Amino acid sequence: MRNVFFGVLAIFLSACQSVEGVLIAEQPYSLKEISHAVAGISGKPREVSDNQREILSAYFGRKVGAAFDPNTAKERLYAHFYILGDRRPYDIRVQVIAERKTASGYSELGEDVNMSQKVADELKAKLVQSQDGTNVIDSFRPF
Repeated sequence: MRNVFFGVLAIFLSACQSVEGVLIAEQPYSLKEISHAVAGISGKPREVSDNQREILSAYFGRKVGAAFDPNTAKERLYAHFYILGDRRPYDIRVQVIAERKTASGYSELGEDVNMSQKVADELKAKLVQSQDGTNVIDSFRPF
């Protein structure tokens, strides 16, 4: 009976885990379109995984338009984009991580949920904007 109780408890606790980041569900765009949209909002990525489904943005600050040097800033942020699923429609998880400068370098403070939501909203807008510029008839290539 005790083993059953711990088994049920373990299943319950694993189901209650919070998932980090903001999820943009069921996006019909290709991997290439999503990658271009990510680059459009965050600039050239620092890292891209081998399968092109995890992208780390360049470092950025909280204030838009302010001069920012990622090597000397007291605090810096970066976005981690996860493209989930094996085919379209893809889910995209956006997570913005904050780092604070210490004597030995930078230490991770954790996720900034508000900035994650802002970046996710920018990404959604950029994806819709990129789709508006396509012409289905002219871009169709039968051969």
